[in-house]
Amino acid sequence: MAFDKQAPTWSAPGVEPPESKKQEGWQVNDKPPAAWLNWFMSLTAESLKELQQKAAEKSDITTINSEIEGLKQSGVDGKNRLETAIIAKEGTVSKQSQVATFEELDTGIRSIPTGTDTSDATAAAGDLINGKTAYGPNGKITGTIPDRGAGGIVTPGATDQTKAAGRYTTAITIKGVPVPAANVLTGTTIAGTPGTMRNLSAENNHMPGLEKTVWPGDRYFIRPPRGFIDGNTWVTAAEPGLTPGNIRDGVNVGGQIGTLKPNVAGSAQISINIPEWRPIAAGATAYHDIITFPAGTQLAYHGIGQSDIIYIKSFQGWIDVYFELVNNGKIFTIFSRTQVASQILGWSRLSINFMYQFYNYQNYGNTGNSFGNFATDNNPGAVINNAYPTTLRLRVFGTPGSYYPSNYSIWATGPMTWA
Repeated sequence: MAFDKQAPTWSAPGVEPPESKKQEGWQVNDKPPAAWLNWFMSLTAESLKELQQKAAEKSDITTINSEIEGLKQSGVDGKNRLETAIIAKEGTVSKQSQVATFEELDTGIRSIPTGTDTSDATAAAGDLINGKTAYGPNGKITGTIPDRGAGGIVTPGATDQTKAAGRYTTAITIKGVPVPAANVLTGTTIAGTPGTMRNLSAENNHMPGLEKTVWPGDRYFIRPPRGFIDGNTWVTAAEPGLTPGNIRDGVNVGGQIGTLKPNVAGSAQISINIPEWRPIAAGATAYHDIITFPAGTQLAYHGIGQSDIIYIKSFQGWIDVYFELVNNGKIFTIFSRTQVASQILGWSRLSINFMYQFYNYQNYGNTGNSFGNFATDNNPGAVINNAYPTTLRLRVFGTPGSYYPSNYSIWATGPMTWA
């Protein structure tokens, strides 16, 4: 709207009254100075002029009002779009009216989650290296897994080895274990290698050997097949001939006691002729073997008629006479006589039972019989072992203290039979 009146003009600027005068105003009978009036008139003219210059027309006000309404609608639209955006970002807008205020929108903006969404995170402290951090649904997480450094090499041993739990910066190498399959029992697996060694005990509790050999008089060997034997399995070798009846009587072979009686039956003609006057010094000993019986002999018999005889004759000095059996280094005395001088000692129809240590003989020139057990004065407790040969002999000893030199002769004849 245009003004009808032009604003007055007052060019004299005048002087501005003091502040005290401005406060108290004009008083009765005051005569204001011209300079003060000029200041007031000039300032009033300038103010009116400025008011006219800056006053708006009515049409302008309408335009302005329209523009203000547009701005208001634009602000509403902007607020609504901003509210939609906040909600899209998972923020919350709490408004008291249909359109949120800027303060409510500001609060909504601050509720928008910032950074990476960790609501669905599943990591925990035990999933992170010690000292490392991360964020989860409940905030910051600090790791607890120990950092063990380099992994290194593990060499298998006889006992368990434990690598402590934690993070290793390099690979852990478990050394391989070479396992010869042939040395591992079948059905057993060691370090991934299945064994191929036969379980002989499971196959046969009397496993036949591969070969056998004997060290005579020492031991018997059986070579088993290659494989595992649990200590309760026997390794065998077929020996159909190993029976008691094939082993000499009384001999133990592998627990088999023999019952085979050796065929030792035989006979021999005794013929010994030592002439008269065979000298023997005092304290000296002379041995005269009559016959040796083979091993296995149990019974022996000498003489059929009265002429079958074994005798020794002494001359002048003294001699000691012993009729003996010698077996495996042991001596069994059948007859003994000391200080024999100028006598004849003879035996005929002599029988000897080796098993029961019993003898029977008929004295020369004496029709009576004499019986008795073997004397063992020289070897107490000795026992005849018919697994060894046995020798029948005469032992002559020059008796010390004889008044005359000792002499003797021996005569033996007739068949000796044994079995």
